[in-house]
Parts: sequence; structure tokens; C-alpha cells
Amino acid sequence: MIEKSAIAILWAALLTGGAVHIWRQAKDPASAPPPSGGCLPQSAKTRLPHWTAVRDLAENWLVRNEDLRDPGGNTAPAADAFVGKYVVCKAAAGETLVEADLAPGYRVPVVAGKQLFSLQLSPPEASMFNAGSRVSVLDGSEIVHNVEVAALDCSASCRAVLQVSQAESDLLTLKKGATLQIVPRKAGE
Repeated sequence: MIEKSAIAILWAALLTGGAVHIWRQAKDPASAPPPSGGCLPQSAKTRLPHWTAVRDLAENWLVRNEDLRDPGGNTAPAADAFVGKYVVCKAAAGETLVEADLAPGYRVPVVAGKQLFSLQLSPPEASMFNAGSRVSVLDGSEIVHNVEVAALDCSASCRAVLQVSQAESDLLTLKKGATLQIVPRKAGE
């Protein structure tokens, strides 16, 4: 008899806790977990501590100080919480960026028929490129034509992570000791 009473009390407590949780989310949507896509809508982000994106920030963008603008009104958290992290929820210039939009590392899903290749960048090149940039790689002649930088990995020194074909990867591997020139491109060039 006591066991049935204890179970009934436990169920009542669980149901009450669930109802309170649902009521709080309805009252403050910004505290609700992100939708199934994982990204909060802009309307919910403005009530959270945030920064404003200075430029379009693609998925896997490595955030730098110059990518962020303080929105004013004491709503910006410490820049250290954002700088050096990777964008998982892309943001257009002028949109709000919150900590939930970022991850400590990049995640690049490999496209069928492609593989990831990591290419060393000089400091000036590292400041020119980021995820979404398009580049060609040359060694006198063009080795790789107009590929997208999938991510910028600056965990030790900066490297561009490219998705390339097996043949392009083989050529880049053969030329690894050579001085390669990385040239910015535009889509369709």
C-alpha cells in the first residue's frame, strides 16, 4: 500500500515539474531549447547576451574580434566567449549572434567524391580567408581551381581546410614542400 502511495506521489511530482517547465518556456521563449535545426530565431536571440555580426558569417566561420560589433545596452558578453569559436548557426551582417550559435571546433561534412585537405597558410593569408571564402591554389600553374574554404583551423598555426577531389589531394600532397600560392576567387570564376 505504501509503495502505491509513493509511486502516485512521484508521478504527481513529475507531472507538476513538467507543467512548470512548459509554462516557463511559454512565458520566456528565449529560455526554450533551440528548435530541431539547433538555431534560435533572431527574435529570441535579442533578449540573450549577444554580439552583432559585422559581416556575413558562414557555417564554420572562425570568429575574430573584427567580426563582432557591440550592440550597446550592456548586452554583450565577454568577447573571449565568442572569439576563436566556430559558427554553427550562420548569421548575416547585422544579425544577432549568441553563444548557442557557436562551437569550440568546426564540423565539416565531407561531400561524396571529395575529401578534406589541410593547407598551411601564412599569417597574411590566414587573415584574408575564412569559411566560405573561395580560393585557387597555384604552383606556377593552377593545381586546384576555385574551391571553397570549408573551415579555417588555427589551433596551432592557421590552415585552410578544403574539400577537394582525390586527384587534387594527390597533387597538393606532391607539392607540399613547394611554395604554393593561394589566390582569392569568386564563385563562378
